[in-house]
Amino acid sequence: MKKISFPEGACRRAWPGAAFAVLLLMTLAFSAQSASDGDRLLGIWITPEKDRIQIYKTSERYFGKPAIQPGQAQRLDVNNPDPTKRSRSLADVLILENFVYEDGEWSKGKIYDPKNGKTYSCVIRLKGENEIVIRGYVGISLFGRSETWTRAGKNP
Repeated sequence: MKKISFPEGACRRAWPGAAFAVLLLMTLAFSAQSASDGDRLLGIWITPEKDRIQIYKTSERYFGKPAIQPGQAQRLDVNNPDPTKRSRSLADVLILENFVYEDGEWSKGKIYDPKNGKTYSCVIRLKGENEIVIRGYVGISLFGRSETWTRAGKNP
């Protein structure tokens, strides 16, 4: 049997490239898994007031705005503190803005409350596959209010 020999140091020169390739593949696989986990938020959600909010993704950020149904009466942003915005349609207002998915929750975003015209910091957590808990707060999460939204067309 013939012995195969490599030039001195060939394996040592190839090792850093191979290690980099393995690390790159692991990173890509992990980020793809994280992205798909974050996308569980996508869809239409129903608030306790029976409003429908369409949550969508742009780049790696999540947003939500009212999902208007055909024949639904137009509602205006009448409680906005800025008088120039009170005549705009709520259909054009971002209710959820700029959320990032990390560590099993969507955070670093803002929520607009059309009932009082105020914007709050917010965190969103999944509660099962068909419910999310939205927590709006000022300053720290301890000083806030939570509500549960249900997925439209939820599975039985």
